[in-house]
Amino acid sequence: AVVQSVSGMMSLLDEDYLWKKGDGPPLPEPVQNALEVVYVQYSKIMELEDQSIVRAAIESMGKLALLVGPAAVAGKLPQICSWIGMILSNQAKFQLNRESFEENEEDFTTFNVVLNVMVELAKTCDKLFVPYLPDLFNCFSLYFTEDSTDEHKECCLCTIMEVAEEIEESFAPFCEPFLAVSLNFMDPNTDDNILQYACGCIGQALLYGKLPEAVANEIWSRVNLLMDADSSRSLLFDSLYGLIAQLVLSYPNLKPVDQILPILVRNLPLRVNANPSAVIYQCIFRYLEAGHPTLLEMMPQIIELFIVEICIGDITEETK
Repeated sequence: AVVQSVSGMMSLLDEDYLWKKGDGPPLPEPVQNALEVVYVQYSKIMELEDQSIVRAAIESMGKLALLVGPAAVAGKLPQICSWIGMILSNQAKFQLNRESFEENEEDFTTFNVVLNVMVELAKTCDKLFVPYLPDLFNCFSLYFTEDSTDEHKECCLCTIMEVAEEIEESFAPFCEPFLAVSLNFMDPNTDDNILQYACGCIGQALLYGKLPEAVANEIWSRVNLLMDADSSRSLLFDSLYGLIAQLVLSYPNLKPVDQILPILVRNLPLRVNANPSAVIYQCIFRYLEAGHPTLLEMMPQIIELFIVEICIGDITEETK
């Protein structure tokens, strides 16, 4: 019933109601009153031992944020984030009252839902969500151990990357610790699904962190190591090209750009993961605008590439 009431919340709002990221107009009194009732019920649900009900409630909090905006969740972030943290730390009521904790498929589904809610809160609340991130991110250490599954590591890295994309410059305090975590995965023996998000996290650290050149050189050394991997690992190479583009944008003087740009152009369109395309094209455009001779010589190839990407390419709106 609580989940259904969240879905029906929009019917209480004016047709012209709009919210923007990190901000929103005051909610009408009927909506505020309804939300108070909803959060009382949320508190009761968090004490239940039925995992499916708890999961549905947590999931509805993220949807509530997306539907109604920051005003619906910002004042309750301490509660919401404490519930998320308890589940990530295996301290929720439904987790504590087991005779033994052996994770199953339902547990992973709940884990994934909780991480999705973190991203949804970042999408809506922006900087309002940032003060709660240190405690939530600390919970991730449980999933970066040798005993943790690849799926858990992948989901955590993906969440870090997506939260960084939403909070932008506010990610700066987290760049150094998560760069270290991500670099640990930059190994040829790491699963490519993990590597794609490790590359993404490193890219965000390069974008928002003020990293010394020595760190950038260390990243380059890991990239060079992975570039020797089997060419059939398309997901890996798509991710690497995106990371290389961000390295060039952030540290343009570390490596000979005239050697790197042709590699980026020749490997477009990306093969299986279109997401890194945006930063690669950003890199190409920057050097085109500067009249870089290497790219000017490749103009026929670049124009053909643009036509292919726009007409038939599987590219994101950001890349377009």
